[in-house]
Amino acid sequence: MGFIQHPNYFETGNDTHQQGRTLPSDIDLLVLISKSAIISAIVCFAYGCLEIFTEPSYFHATVTYSLAAIFVVAHLLFRYGKFLALKIHICLVLSLWVTMDCIFMGGDFSQSAIFLCISTVTYVLYQGQRTTQIILVSTVLGLFTFSTVFLKIHGPLFENMDQPFDELLAVYVCVIWIYSIFGQYAQVKQKLINDLEQKNQVLMATKEELERFTNIASHDLKSPLRNISSFIGLIERDIKRGNTENLLGNLEFAKKGAQQMHHLVQGILEISSVNQNAFVKKDQYSLSQLLEDAVTNLRLEIAEKNAVVQYGALPDYHCNDVEMTLLFQNLVQNGIKYNKSPQPAISITAEQIDGHLKLSFTDNGIGIEPQFHSYVFEHFKRLHSSQEYMGTGLGLSLCQKIVQKHKGEIQLISALGKGSQFVVVLPNNPE
Repeated sequence: MGFIQHPNYFETGNDTHQQGRTLPSDIDLLVLISKSAIISAIVCFAYGCLEIFTEPSYFHATVTYSLAAIFVVAHLLFRYGKFLALKIHICLVLSLWVTMDCIFMGGDFSQSAIFLCISTVTYVLYQGQRTTQIILVSTVLGLFTFSTVFLKIHGPLFENMDQPFDELLAVYVCVIWIYSIFGQYAQVKQKLINDLEQKNQVLMATKEELERFTNIASHDLKSPLRNISSFIGLIERDIKRGNTENLLGNLEFAKKGAQQMHHLVQGILEISSVNQNAFVKKDQYSLSQLLEDAVTNLRLEIAEKNAVVQYGALPDYHCNDVEMTLLFQNLVQNGIKYNKSPQPAISITAEQIDGHLKLSFTDNGIGIEPQFHSYVFEHFKRLHSSQEYMGTGLGLSLCQKIVQKHKGEIQLISALGKGSQFVVVLPNNPE
């Protein structure tokens, strides 16, 4: 049984939603009503048989069977998808039956409890439709008032045919329906509690990650800023002294510090966007085209390092194009950056395995020792200094975030000096 949450109420024939709250959908309630109708029909039929065999009253048994028939019709309307007709049938037809029963046969069978039950069901079925709700509940209460006044002034049209089990029948049927409605809301309440607990756990984990992220980011930002400030100070001193011998070297160091800071800020922006679900739209995209876009973005680095990126045709996949391009770009860039070969080579392949798409990024780089395989996916974790390899330690953690958002996994197969292979496994149906 499902529950839904939408930003506003709208009528679609069988679904109603309300802003800011999680409610059972109409179809959930109508499923319960259908089941309650079957149980009520069985109870009414059994009671009719009891009337025939204990104290023969065929007329009264026929009336009871007609009530069972009303409940059977309610179930059939649900089975054939006539949801609007079912709602009207429960709210009005059942009220009319009780009204006519009162007028013809008297009012000694807890009809007040039945009208109260119908009013409750009507109120629940038409939540979010205030005008319709008021009209229907007023009609139900009006029928109850009319039948009560009629009996007081005129009395029943026929002889009072009350039987000793009428009270039991009325109360049992009312309990069945009220239990169904409030039982549904008990499930909703429990689901809300469970959702709140899960969100609280996610919030606490996010809070801890944010604190760690902030501390490390502030530390890493200080280093390039300090370098830039120091070398600018040296440049300023040399200019005042008229010493131009070291200007270009100091400018180059300051430039590297600025580049390091640029990469760091860019990495923080990218991983923050992924964490905050900035890219939420997903559609069917050609992975070949997204990989080409990533390679195009890296064309200067590829040319500088004389790198070769090899890949064949990749399948289409339901994903976010911005995130998937970032994933490809970071994995290809990683293979180029951490590579001492005269010609860095990165090979990308794809295959289908057991309902999953497996993407492999294989390079001929410096490799990573097994004990550091999980370490490299953490924020700001670097195995090399920024002087040796320019980087922020955010690229692979960003890749892991993106893969996890697509309900997949990323694995590293590598050994020192033997290159690396990053394997991305994605489900074919990520939604």
